[in-house]
Amino acid sequence: MEALELPRRKRRAEAREEWNAGLISADEYRRRAGLPAFENAHTRALWISPQKAPVPARPEDAAALGIQGAGGAPGMPGAPAGGEGQFPPQAGTDPNAPLLRRAGRRRRGGRRGAGPRRR
Repeated sequence: MEALELPRRKRRAEAREEWNAGLISADEYRRRAGLPAFENAHTRALWISPQKAPVPARPEDAAALGIQGAGGAPGMPGAPAGGEGQFPPQAGTDPNAPLLRRAGRRRRGGRRGAGPRRR
């Protein structure tokens, strides 16, 4: 009987690895393991990372998962729809500032460290 059990264990181990990586849903894992699926929004969703919101399998699951933003836009609850990043840029900061400083030093022939150059 062990010869029949080995392929089943391998299938479950492979499915478990895919579940842990967020590649399959809990329902898909349960079907591969020979268990009945729960068939609800949380078990149909892909849980790629515990720190991130789940990825709904169906559009109607987004509201049940609580990731429907204001105005029906997908995203975190209460987050504005669209935009470049999660946080607005701080006043007075330029994302290209390090590049501009480096270009200015090159133009002036200067370098970051003090003292004469070694050859």
